Amino acid sequence: TYNYQYALKDKGAFAHNAKYVIEVLFDSIGDLNTALDTPVTLEGTRNDSGHFDNTAEAWRHWDSGAAVEANCAKCHSAEGLPFYLEHGVNFEQPQAASMACITCHDNVADGDFSTQHSAESVMFPSGEVIDSGSNSSNLCMQCHQGRESKVSVDSYIASKVPAGEPIQDDVVYTGLGFRNVHYLAAGATRYGSDAMGGYEYDGKVYDGFFEHVSSVSQCTDCHNTHNQSVKLESCADCHEGVATEEDLEEIRMASSVIDYNGNGDTEEGIYHEIEGLREKLYEAIQAYASEAIGPYIIYSESAYPYWFIDTNMNGQVDAGETTNANKYAQWTPRLVKATYNFQYSLKDPGAFAHNAKYVIELLFDSIEDINSVLSTPIEFDVSRNDSGHFDPTSEAWRHWDADGAVQASCARCHSGAGLDYYAANGTNPTVSMPVSWGLTCENCHSSIGSDRSVEAPVKYLATAVFPSGTTVNNNAEAPDNSFLCLTCHVGRESKTSVDAAITAGTFGFKNVHYAPAGSMLYGADAHVGYEYTGKTYQTKFTHGTGSASANCAYCHTIEGEAHSFEPELHSSCLDCHDEASIDDIESIRKNRSGDYNGNGNTTEPLADEVEGLITALYLQMQTYCTNTLTSPIIYDANTYPYFFKDTNGNGQVDAGEATNANKFTAWNATVMKAAFNFQFAKKESGAWAHNTKYVVQLLIDSIEDLGGNVSAYSRP
Repeated sequence: TYNYQYALKDKGAFAHNAKYVIEVLFDSIGDLNTALDTPVTLEGTRNDSGHFDNTAEAWRHWDSGAAVEANCAKCHSAEGLPFYLEHGVNFEQPQAASMACITCHDNVADGDFSTQHSAESVMFPSGEVIDSGSNSSNLCMQCHQGRESKVSVDSYIASKVPAGEPIQDDVVYTGLGFRNVHYLAAGATRYGSDAMGGYEYDGKVYDGFFEHVSSVSQCTDCHNTHNQSVKLESCADCHEGVATEEDLEEIRMASSVIDYNGNGDTEEGIYHEIEGLREKLYEAIQAYASEAIGPYIIYSESAYPYWFIDTNMNGQVDAGETTNANKYAQWTPRLVKATYNFQYSLKDPGAFAHNAKYVIELLFDSIEDINSVLSTPIEFDVSRNDSGHFDPTSEAWRHWDADGAVQASCARCHSGAGLDYYAANGTNPTVSMPVSWGLTCENCHSSIGSDRSVEAPVKYLATAVFPSGTTVNNNAEAPDNSFLCLTCHVGRESKTSVDAAITAGTFGFKNVHYAPAGSMLYGADAHVGYEYTGKTYQTKFTHGTGSASANCAYCHTIEGEAHSFEPELHSSCLDCHDEASIDDIESIRKNRSGDYNGNGNTTEPLADEVEGLITALYLQMQTYCTNTLTSPIIYDANTYPYFFKDTNGNGQVDAGEATNANKFTAWNATVMKAAFNFQFAKKESGAWAHNTKYVVQLLIDSIEDLGGNVSAYSRP
């Protein structure tokens, strides 16, 4: 009754201190409800969201002191952020009840809330400086970046190792302890390896900035500015079924098609994939502590310093165990790294949305690192990286990191911006493009999120141009989405460029490039393979009946919810391919009676027929180079420039031979042509399916041109 009267008798309470009055009224109701048989319904909320929750530890931590110390003041006082932005340094500030208007806005005294303090860039704890392109996001990330990084963790570990001694990952060092990233480091997560907020293991590659889509790319595109809640209506534009924040946990993008946490579920929300991996990491940490250090370890999310001794060794947090006196005190470098990433994945609760793959990589590598020294490794049958288009850790995307940009000649296929440029203009970019972290939805689709009643349309390309200069036209009335695939999957060299080099006397290996499936599919209509004069070659392979059967999406998985691009057999495929197995696409043969590779087997899969001819061509090239050019040759599919001198003449790639200094140099026209077709067949792993006859013709003719006996082969 006192609080009831209190709220009534100050008529201006709503203006004088609304939150205080709300709190006393709320708590009075709550107190009475504890004694009522039928409590009064109370669906309201007592405290504001984080920035303005003056009861939270983030603001109350300094109640016993006179000021917020300098290294905390930027984010835990009302005036620390504007001071930092103006002066470039932190300085102690008076304690505040929460953030205030002046924390983010200029000219507040004049009643002008239209402008914000200027934040041209953000320096992360790693020392990396990033400009998000948005002043608002730069402001947010001044604080939402954490306080540690790979750089600081490595520096901290090194500081505890006696001078002159190498760091040993499994030695308990005096003074070593847990490193806490701090809280809500969403900006560091979003920028991934660009900010290096997580502990990134040496020798591994990690996702950088998660681009999302252009219309939803900045902090305030997803979060309401003043209460930080998620703009669910914006999410629902693309993500069906999103009505509450809990629904966000069920989102899984079409690019995420592998089982990251090993539970067999590739359709669960990416949030649950992270949860599963974190549980695996916790299991690994506990196993490592008990086996390699001694004391059992437990973790409590709500009790600082989080990691404690499991005194009864039951693996659970029990009463009395989460005290500072019982904190875990024996640390090795390996344990510091793994526990840092474990905490990192927890302290950004929106990590699944901000940059899920970066966090997955951190957790995966932490488990892998611990497993490497466990006598009984944690069961860990999971996957780390996505398939090619969405594997930003692969060389296809990371090759240009040191340059800082993708040169124009490569940008069409190796940068998202380059593909966008080509789709819009029909020509290659004329300048370098930004380095990318894989493809995004918008690279291939238009009208993202505009109408969920239909699939986002694939960008229409009117033509496809092959490296030979040959152009094929799309049908505007019945567009073939394969033309977008053909933009990149055609290679970069052809018979035309090989002949031009020979005519110019420029002898050397011409590399068709990688995954030129479109050129193989179109065969002699594209003229990319080296087609020998006087020979006839197979044109485009049309598969079954109807043009759709020859489209990329007919055989490759590009469904709305799963974009793996992997080839797969459907049950309907077995209507024709009764010789094949549903789980083995390379078992296809169909009714082809020819013994293409001359081994006497006319029922083996087409993939084996082609592989047999590839092997035969390689052996014939080695014979030719040894006998005719007196320069033995070897091939390494994984090492550029692929063909090397066989220095000891044993026909094998030995240590020290696959180096640029030892590259094969005794080229003539005959070997150039054969090597081009050999590489074409090797780098187009689906050649047997895309156009069997064409690849078989190229391989047999190459063997014949080298002087090989082709009488046993069946040339279609």
